[in-house]
Amino acid sequence: MSILDNTITTKFRGIIFNTFGWIDSILGKKNDLFILCYHAIGNDNWRYGIKRSEIVRQVKWLLKTHSNVSLKDIELHIKGKKHISQPSFAITFDDGYKDILEVKDIFLKMGIKPTVFILADTKNANRKELENNRKFLNKSEIFRLKKSGWDIECHGMTHAFLPKTKSFDREIVEAKKKIKRDMNINTEYIAYPKGGYTQQVLEIVCKAGFKMGLSMDDGVINQNTNIFAVPRIGVDRSHSFKEFKYLFSPTVCKIRGFIKDHHFI
Repeated sequence: MSILDNTITTKFRGIIFNTFGWIDSILGKKNDLFILCYHAIGNDNWRYGIKRSEIVRQVKWLLKTHSNVSLKDIELHIKGKKHISQPSFAITFDDGYKDILEVKDIFLKMGIKPTVFILADTKNANRKELENNRKFLNKSEIFRLKKSGWDIECHGMTHAFLPKTKSFDREIVEAKKKIKRDMNINTEYIAYPKGGYTQQVLEIVCKAGFKMGLSMDDGVINQNTNIFAVPRIGVDRSHSFKEFKYLFSPTVCKIRGFIKDHHFI
């Protein structure tokens, strides 16, 4: 796809999301609990690297009407052990890139405590699947984030796309063990690389001792949510601020799911 085609497609997507998001707001349809998924912080052209100023702007806007909650809060809410009564959101970062340190201090001041999903074996990370050569957090940097209130969770061993790998035990079971062995961090949650999973993956995740699995499915979180396929809403630099405001509206979530299922836009 050419740059021109991509620009036209992005603008068309924005029109669709903004229109249906606005209609949802008029009808009073809301998604009061959702998880946002980011990847990197940067000024380069990588689609999944968002500018620091932009993510801060997004979070400040959310905090006007929503509270920030942890994944533990969401886990307990899904299981019916805790009720999240007010509009709330959680923030996650996948892959564990070094550049997310750029938001550590500002998030601390804002009272935001994200979760970062790290790879257990960054030295052998699957760069083809990652589609970049960005630097990963080292051990000391991971502990700096943890000290600032961030949760450290599992993103698999090497970022293999789980629906197509045969190394389930290594990518899921052994990844959890390696993080515990290397950093003495007992991970409770796993985010599936690129959101990919199968029923077999969900079963292995459960047997491995994870309490929750996170996908990239767009959807509403409630007590009917599959605890091992919890939806998240991906945010990247292609989303305008106006578009961001509607990303988590119910109808837009359904449209995003349809687009992904049919490989549109």
